Amino acid sequence: TKETITSIQFNADQSCFIAGRVDGFSIYHTDPFRELYRRSFANDYGVKLCSMLNQSSLIAFTGDTTENLKKFVQTRQPAKFSPFDSSYQFQPNVVYIYDDSVQKILGRIRFRSEVQSIHICSKYLVVGLFNSIFIHNLEDLQLVDVVNIAENTLFSCSNTDELVLAYINPKQQIGWNFYLEKETIKKESQQKCTALKLSSDGQLLLIHFDKQISLFQTITKKQLSFYKQPQQINSFQFTHGCFAAVSKQFVYIYEIPQHEPYQFSDLMKEQIVDKTEKKEMKALSKYKVDQHCIVGFGMGVFVILTENNEYWKVNYTEKEGVLKSKWMMI
Repeated sequence: TKETITSIQFNADQSCFIAGRVDGFSIYHTDPFRELYRRSFANDYGVKLCSMLNQSSLIAFTGDTTENLKKFVQTRQPAKFSPFDSSYQFQPNVVYIYDDSVQKILGRIRFRSEVQSIHICSKYLVVGLFNSIFIHNLEDLQLVDVVNIAENTLFSCSNTDELVLAYINPKQQIGWNFYLEKETIKKESQQKCTALKLSSDGQLLLIHFDKQISLFQTITKKQLSFYKQPQQINSFQFTHGCFAAVSKQFVYIYEIPQHEPYQFSDLMKEQIVDKTEKKEMKALSKYKVDQHCIVGFGMGVFVILTENNEYWKVNYTEKEGVLKSKWMMI
């Protein structure tokens, strides 16, 4: 129900998603929709923010008391399962690394303020606070970098061994960093934005600003295409050959134009000549929504997860999306 779920996040390939709950967490399969498993913690503790590594059993999360989470979502659930000593206490400023295959917490990282977002990816754990991003090695949890960002803004990261991180810097401009094996390369643009998203391979970057969506290649800084969009975009999602843009009223599906891929080693070259022509693209499909949501992709469909904890599956092969099924996450 709406009152039991605290947060939702897709994994990197969108095949699954994880839902934090006032008493634990659930893992769902995206398409077809089904709950794979659920864990309920003992001693009146639950999960607030959470992220899962690909399709593995490794999960990063923050937690709190059920009472505090109950204020966040207005309910309480019975506790059943405990992967830790009874004296263990979850806190919203601590990120816990949990392996469900052994049902143990493997490590934790404490921060000075409450964690605002978590992304666990190929080799890194990326944690967002109110005005900074902390990047840690996943293997040993050692700190790699701290990036200052504009207050309370979102960021996006790739799911590659050589991490790409996109963010809004304190000047309200876009920055993106490449964490290569032997060095870190930082790029920035004078452009401002209100929403951004990296593709999982770190090659493409979407931004929305001033009634327009722009698609860039991260390595060359080349703008591939633009899409006129007067509505405020809240989030994006990539899939093969297209992407979704989510506003307060619609989910729009756009095609990604053909483009030449690059290697991260190309960053070392003095100049990259990209002959791709910038072009305006039109929406392939749209679907009306009446509440805040996030979007993921299945086979020929996109999946909407709403703020009321509903699951909608929509076919986007038609100009107007067609609802195929609707479920409730309970």
